[in-house]
Amino acid sequence: MKTRTRKILITAALAVFAVLITAVSCRLNARAGDIYLYGELHSDARYLELETLAWSRLYHEEGMRDLFIEMPYYSAELMNLWMAGEDEDILEQTLLVDGDGAQGGTQLMVDFYRKLREDCPETVFHGTDVGHQFDTTGVRYLEYLESLGKEDSEEYSRAEKCIEQGETFYRILYEDQPEAFAYRENMMTENFSEEYRRLGQRTVMGIYGDLHTVVGGRTYMFPDQPNMASQLAEKYPRANILPPKVNLARVLAEPDKSKRKRVALEGMEYEAWYGGKAELLYNSKFTSMEVWVLEGAYEDAKDIFTTGITLFCGEYPLPVEPSQVFQVTLTMREGGGTPTWFFRSDGRLTLSLPATEQLKAEQP
Repeated sequence: MKTRTRKILITAALAVFAVLITAVSCRLNARAGDIYLYGELHSDARYLELETLAWSRLYHEEGMRDLFIEMPYYSAELMNLWMAGEDEDILEQTLLVDGDGAQGGTQLMVDFYRKLREDCPETVFHGTDVGHQFDTTGVRYLEYLESLGKEDSEEYSRAEKCIEQGETFYRILYEDQPEAFAYRENMMTENFSEEYRRLGQRTVMGIYGDLHTVVGGRTYMFPDQPNMASQLAEKYPRANILPPKVNLARVLAEPDKSKRKRVALEGMEYEAWYGGKAELLYNSKFTSMEVWVLEGAYEDAKDIFTTGITLFCGEYPLPVEPSQVFQVTLTMREGGGTPTWFFRSDGRLTLSLPATEQLKAEQP
């Protein structure tokens, strides 16, 4: 494919990554080979804020550099050129022009990646999706490689393979949507596995739509097939495949099991110990929370309906385990009210992170 090469890509090719190996503290206790999968709604500001925080923690505290994204191989490679250079046109051409009309083709995503580059400049993107925008972004990346005389390179063959996957996906999509999404899920798993292998199965984080990221989940429109996370869990049984660990609070008062009181819930009384107090740094509704942990209450409370209000486990001043019940006093951002509610931990995920749910119970 011999066509003219965009000046922007030639300019970006002259930039070189300065890889700096630094000593970091292992505060998150990541094991070698762990796979942190963050599920999102694309171009949703709530998710993007938490993704920025999650990747920053893993980048600065664990020394991670490899971020897998729901983009084709060639799109991620263009993003890496943008990370290494100064020309903003690469980012905007890839997301806003080529991706116009796609869920990720928004100004929110442009701003997200700019913030990520500023905070985590050594990030390396790895695209593992099939070849969306194969006739625009894919062609442009091949033109860039041709300008360097790299038609016989591994990068060229990988880009061609990704383009072929995209062509196949969209051909099937017009005939049989469930089959198309099953094909795509399998290719995403294959591409992820291949890239994970190339990196020596070192610890990575991935950002994908939430349907791809929960172990035990199924493929969109094809419920007989495991999703990407489930397939990866079967392929790599020794890897922890889980959401990133994110601390969303600043502890103001430490937990104290010697500090106790009696708490009533739905006509029953339970012994409770003090779970501490935390400032909620990223919660849009509440500024702080104070917690009491009810002992032995889960079996009685597990079937109580929930209201839809959630608190992330990372917002608590203490480690949260499944099968716990909490009495929580919250301070509202607007008005300064201090309601006291009950929350239950069932091991469920909200915004891809472990969360507790408010009980629709008589409040104290």
